[in-house]
Amino acid sequence: MNRGVMIRRGAWVLGGVAVLLWRCGYGSFPDSPLLAHEVVPALPSLPRLPPGAQFILGSPIGAIVASLFRATTETSFDLVHVGVFLGFIIVLGAILLRREGPVSAALVGAGFVGSQTSVVLLAWIGSYDVFTVGFSSMLVVLRRWWALAIVGFLLSFSAFEQGLIVIAMLIVLALFGLVGRWRGFAAALLGLLVGRVVLQFWLHANDVTHDRLWFIRATGTDVLLDQFWRSLQWLVPTALGATAVAVIVSLVSEPRWRERIVVITLLVLCLVPVAVSLDQSRVYAVLSWPIVMVVLLRYARRTEASDVERLSVLTLGLAALFPGIFVWEGRAQLARHHLMRVLLRR
Repeated sequence: MNRGVMIRRGAWVLGGVAVLLWRCGYGSFPDSPLLAHEVVPALPSLPRLPPGAQFILGSPIGAIVASLFRATTETSFDLVHVGVFLGFIIVLGAILLRREGPVSAALVGAGFVGSQTSVVLLAWIGSYDVFTVGFSSMLVVLRRWWALAIVGFLLSFSAFEQGLIVIAMLIVLALFGLVGRWRGFAAALLGLLVGRVVLQFWLHANDVTHDRLWFIRATGTDVLLDQFWRSLQWLVPTALGATAVAVIVSLVSEPRWRERIVVITLLVLCLVPVAVSLDQSRVYAVLSWPIVMVVLLRYARRTEASDVERLSVLTLGLAALFPGIFVWEGRAQLARHHLMRVLLRR
């Protein structure tokens, strides 16, 4: 690799980081104090939490990792998650560079910067979402069945329900020939289910009896659906963020209508769990990202490198133009620490 190539790649990475921070801003997960002050110090046992807060214990992987670093303050807890975020980026970037090449890796990177996935990860630093997105992305790029099974097992400790949906969608994509082999994802599903059994035994042993389903029933599906319908005016246009253009270009270039219909159907179906969630953008961004990765990688493999590079630049440019608005509890908002907040106050 000559010096000019290294400089261009370095400039691309620095530009991507700058756009990422400008577009997304940053903020802390509302439950970070609870996890850092009560859950981390109690491990390997679990604290007794009110019924309405127990569902967070169903996603203990962030607290488990934080306990390895004795992160018992909100700041240290969030910093551990920043480290996890960077770790996933480095590992995924290395895999993509080796297997797909720098052009494909650049497109996926630009797609991530422009997506809602990056927005929700940075808006709620300290959330288990970073593990869910990281492991879901690993499912797309890994090939060996045993590695997929391990990732599935770990995913169950992050967000079992979302992991189940993601793996089911990847199996559908595999059956239609869009990604990998369905047997590999079946191994991931088996790992996910085994992990769920282990986690359930642990939760039961610590008298944790109220899960996300209980939380949904307690909140009321009518309340959640009302928020969903009110949020659609923001949720739909921001669903894929600035990466929507890259997804559309990629789908249009698909040689057959069958593949386009399958992808579009899955992207629409991702709205179903969103309808019964308070975290509308969060849930959709996490579930849809593996599909976006698959679509972008397929485009990069069958398209001239120059065209892929132009689409990467366009995606990054669009990401710089549109701030990362996300929907939570039916309201559109920005991350707590976002430059646009400062500008709007003046």
